[in-house]
Amino acid sequence: MSIAVPDQEVGTALSVRPVRSIAQSIPDDVDGADSEESSSSGEIDLPVGNEEEGAEEDYFGRVRSMPPMVWDDDLPEDHGITSMEATFSLITAIIGAGIMALPQLPKTGGIVVSTALMVVSTFATMEAGSAFFRSTMANNIVLKRGIKLTHTYIHSYEDYGFVAFGAAGSNFIRVITVGWFIGLCSGYVILMGQNVQNILWPIIELNYRVWVLILFPLLWLLSMMRDLSAIAKLMPVGVAAAMGSCILIIVKGIIDIRIWQSDDFLSPEANATASTIAEMQLHYTWPSGDFLSLGSLTATVFGAVACMGNVPSVLDEMKNKHKFRRSFRTALLIVMVLYIGIMLIAYHAYGNFILPNIVDSMKFHPTTWEESQTVEPKDWTGAQSVLLPTAMSCCVVINLIISYPLNLAPVFIAFQGTEYGKQNMKVGSKMNYIMRTCIVTLTVAIPLAVSDFSLVFNLFASICGPVQGVLAPIWFGFQIRKKVHAQNSGFARLSWHGFLSAIGFFCIAFGLTDSVRALIASFTE
Repeated sequence: MSIAVPDQEVGTALSVRPVRSIAQSIPDDVDGADSEESSSSGEIDLPVGNEEEGAEEDYFGRVRSMPPMVWDDDLPEDHGITSMEATFSLITAIIGAGIMALPQLPKTGGIVVSTALMVVSTFATMEAGSAFFRSTMANNIVLKRGIKLTHTYIHSYEDYGFVAFGAAGSNFIRVITVGWFIGLCSGYVILMGQNVQNILWPIIELNYRVWVLILFPLLWLLSMMRDLSAIAKLMPVGVAAAMGSCILIIVKGIIDIRIWQSDDFLSPEANATASTIAEMQLHYTWPSGDFLSLGSLTATVFGAVACMGNVPSVLDEMKNKHKFRRSFRTALLIVMVLYIGIMLIAYHAYGNFILPNIVDSMKFHPTTWEESQTVEPKDWTGAQSVLLPTAMSCCVVINLIISYPLNLAPVFIAFQGTEYGKQNMKVGSKMNYIMRTCIVTLTVAIPLAVSDFSLVFNLFASICGPVQGVLAPIWFGFQIRKKVHAQNSGFARLSWHGFLSAIGFFCIAFGLTDSVRALIASFTE
């Protein structure tokens, strides 16, 4: 089979290369099935063109008419996002929790293992996204041709599960998606509450939980957004805030290296015994924790780059879907470089004395090692920093507020996609309001009960992260491509998939055990 590409558009044909290679792996006719889209010459018309020429084209033939807010009756015609906006959306969705979690990892995982896991998790997510894209395109191309091997267009992650394993697959994806994003957004609320408290302290001294309750109305309002088009214009702001957070951590870490590595702080005379000198070790090159802690470490790293739950909605919103893989890879590589930089520089600066909230490490400094162990950070007598930590908190809050509705959107879609939801939770209905309100309330209730971000993040990441981010895209994708008779992956790629699956199962088994153990300990202290 060949694909017709006009000579004058050879330069733009590169934009459809991923779809072209997928289409070439699919037969025009299987077991006598009729192909309504194929011609006598065996050619099939696929969208060809650059970003501007393909702007009006909807590869899946779906008319976009959803207003941006659930109470808005307007029907805008400019919905859909460009490949650059898709990159921004993915970066904004990924960067957030990882900024706060990653600097802690070398305390247990050491520098070498933590960095290696970050690289592996990035390329694992990249492979999962590629598997999803290839399988989705293969399924939808077959359906568009009229070959009766599949009966469902893939627009969402639930569709992906349904095409692979029917109702059971769809429900499995729905449960994992809901669990992951509720946990992630709960962690976001924890960070928002803590950073708003940092910004306004000591001007307004309110308890962290009070700030969480104050944020609730704003978060509810944001949850009323219908689709990504409504916040696409804010993506550059979210990306700028995310990048600003990364830069501020790096800059402040470089400035503070001298404080924690000064002779006065590390002086054996100031901390007399040999045992304390051993405890004063500033950095670990190799893991210092037990085997279970490596499971929790792996869960955190995979959770930090997890974005597969956002991929279906971002792909479905793209005006030119052929550029998805380029946008996806660009976003992940940018995030990987920033995350490694943040992790290594922040850990180099604060070492094993880094606090659970990186902003506290940036703001408060002890005079001696003994003070760092016996006095609360806010009572440390060293010089306090205000400007950069406050700017850091502002960037974190802005980024998380924009990311919050982006990460809750798959949860709303999951509920609206159920049989009950299709009948009773139509967008704009009373039940839809109630469903969204209940979900937002749950993401606020969890932070009221548990204020330690790492505990919440690790728990949900250990279960949902590897399943949603690696195992489901790869395994379900294999089943989908088998169903539509698309060419299967080669031995090298299948081996790579096996390795990634093994890491995923390790994360689930040991990461979950360690996370539950830590959570129980937090309630018994």
